[in-house]
Amino acid sequence: MVNFAPLNTNIKVLGIGGAGGNILGFLSQSNINGLKLSYIDSDANNLAASTLSDKHLIGKNVTRGLSTGGNPDIGRKIAQEDMPLLRKLIEGVDLLIVVVGLGGGLSSGLAPLLVKEAKRQGSLVFCFACLPFTLEGKQKHEAANNALLELRVESGAVILLPNDLLLQELEPTATVLEAFQAASQWVLRGVKALLSVIRQTGMINIDFATLKNVFAEPGGKTLYGLGQGEGENFLQKALDDLSLCPMLFVPQQTRQAERLLVNIIGGKNLTLGDINKALATLAGKFCSKESTIIGAVIDPNKKDYVDICVMGKASARAPKKSATKGVISRDDKKSTPKELPVYPYPLQQQELNLESEVDYSELSFLIDHNKPENRGLFDETEQNLFNGEDLDVPTYLRRGIKIRL
Repeated sequence: MVNFAPLNTNIKVLGIGGAGGNILGFLSQSNINGLKLSYIDSDANNLAASTLSDKHLIGKNVTRGLSTGGNPDIGRKIAQEDMPLLRKLIEGVDLLIVVVGLGGGLSSGLAPLLVKEAKRQGSLVFCFACLPFTLEGKQKHEAANNALLELRVESGAVILLPNDLLLQELEPTATVLEAFQAASQWVLRGVKALLSVIRQTGMINIDFATLKNVFAEPGGKTLYGLGQGEGENFLQKALDDLSLCPMLFVPQQTRQAERLLVNIIGGKNLTLGDINKALATLAGKFCSKESTIIGAVIDPNKKDYVDICVMGKASARAPKKSATKGVISRDDKKSTPKELPVYPYPLQQQELNLESEVDYSELSFLIDHNKPENRGLFDETEQNLFNGEDLDVPTYLRRGIKIRL
């Protein structure tokens, strides 16, 4: 069992739709002390199959116990009809963690309205959002992307989990259950990291007020990464592991933050020098412009061990114009990329290094120079070239990184 010190902060994890319910079922098996789990769905069969105790059927008068059929408009209608129930579920919650699979009708239609209401009530909202598989088609990707844009406006943070990227570390013989548990494992790690930030006391403490201040500004993209190391050179192993965190390679995320929050949980032999090295490396790599906040907790039951969580947020403010009137500078263009779904493209190798020697024998690059470049939905458009790279191709695919977790 994972134990956290009791505190006055009211924290709830809310799963929306089938994907959200499945992940919450996985979380319930981890026995995290004091964590409240609630599940809502319009599909009565999904709710009946769930082992969660706090679950609610919504949209009875709209879908009569059936799914939304993938229609976000029906999801929005359900949110409007059942808003009194939704308000009651999130009433008095300080930190609301929403778990959702974007692209579905209920999740894409209801989640943004729920998050907006939670923000109105004063809650800080973190969303863990799974993105659809490539083969699920254009319509589902468009629904996911539209919902993502709405969620960013109201949420403190939106942490994306692309199914395509998470599956890259699985063997071809992996079962369907193992495939779906890949996202659940990352949500579990993310939730534990959030709880440790505000509920574990140590040498340097971070409280809920600090977390809320870091993510107070609406909009903007979220930086979120996790790394763990143990044994000889445990700190460097953790930094290497963090550099390969799949949540840092999603095109819709950011790797720069106005304010950076770093939380370190280490064994009893973690030194102040280790903390300083980690802080300097991460602040430099993730371009913390305003300030870097650090928390450090010692676990006396462990040795030669460290767990690092970095989180932050890029500013949603409009880019500054260059000295030439009406012209956006090259740097400003970089800071406002398009929102793109995830599609398979030919890959080119690119290194992400946190001042360490990463073993790139563990990385796999899917390059086929004998085939013409496949640009997916952009095949019939002109290339959006910059420095020889097609910006219509998602970043992590252009840079050719296949993650081993």
